[in-house]
Amino acid sequence: MRSRDPDTRLAERALRESWPVPAELRPELVRILAELARSAEASPRERTSAIKALLQASRLNLEAVKVAMAADYQDVLAELEELRGGELARGAAGAEAPA
Repeated sequence: MRSRDPDTRLAERALRESWPVPAELRPELVRILAELARSAEASPRERTSAIKALLQASRLNLEAVKVAMAADYQDVLAELEELRGGELARGAAGAEAPA
């Protein structure tokens, strides 16, 4: 994206609205947006759009990390519950057995 290019706002919108962006293009997109955000030649509007797009990408990354952590947490809870259930079941069976 060159200065004075409307693609910056389009990239920001794509991120905000979760358009599918191929994984192999994401690093290049972020690099270009970062260059534009720092560019003295870009208009204030273009720089603002680039910064908004970068912030949106960061927000999406944080949300993805939170989802992954929650999924892992749920897996751990399920395993713990299985372990507890197994112990409880064995304990209950032992308590019912005649001494």
